[in-house]
Amino acid sequence: MGVGPAQQSCASHDGLGRPERRQVRRNQLEEADVIGIVRLWADSFPSEAAAARAAGIKRQTLHQQRNADKPLSDKVLKAAGLRRVVTVHYEFIEEPRS
Repeated sequence: MGVGPAQQSCASHDGLGRPERRQVRRNQLEEADVIGIVRLWADSFPSEAAAARAAGIKRQTLHQQRNADKPLSDKVLKAAGLRRVVTVHYEFIEEPRS
């Protein structure tokens, strides 16, 4: 049995007329997600010192960043396959200017 013209032109349905399920990749991460990804990356090494060497930083610095005592550095983010993207937003001042 062939597919009818209505189904051929509709890319959002499977051959049985049901909506297709598509995975959506969210590219924005929360801080907790980022720290978790960095921890998983560091845990993939035999030691924290080996992970720090791979990122080009001291072991103590990596330890502080993994525990959120210091902000994550660009070196650690890059080594874990991440990057920091800074966005700007605008908002109204609470009291109008005279």
